[in-house]
Amino acid sequence: MTGGRRLTTARLLTIATIATIATIAASACGGRSPTAPPTQTPPVTPTAPVTFTGSVTAYGIASERHTPTVGGSQTITLTWTGSVDLDLYVTAASCTGYPPDACALLARSTSSTGTREEVTVTVVAGTPVLIWIDNFSATATAAYTVVVRGI
Repeated sequence: MTGGRRLTTARLLTIATIATIATIAASACGGRSPTAPPTQTPPVTPTAPVTFTGSVTAYGIASERHTPTVGGSQTITLTWTGSVDLDLYVTAASCTGYPPDACALLARSTSSTGTREEVTVTVVAGTPVLIWIDNFSATATAAYTVVVRGI
């Protein structure tokens, strides 16, 4: 009977081995194995628009200093009323002269018609820029509004 017992023990070991392999295979191929949750990218929150208002004398130039709180693309829009021709320039804050002549321009809009100029410029958070308003009217002072939008 010893030979029969070995056969039974061998069969039991084989059955146990097959059951273990089947359990491992089932958990690896469709069982509920833990997975890492997907990485979530925080939403991009647009910053609130920044508005400047002022006036520029006939044949005069005015500037507004803007320090962005976030880096990236910002749109700067200049609007006014009346029949004057205003132009818009953006330079580094270190510019101290008439922008087209004295400084490198980051952006410019120089349409001779309408009452709106607009540019898009890439800015660095915390690095100020100067927004220049140039009045080409020989006789009229112009009130203006500058709005800076971006993310």
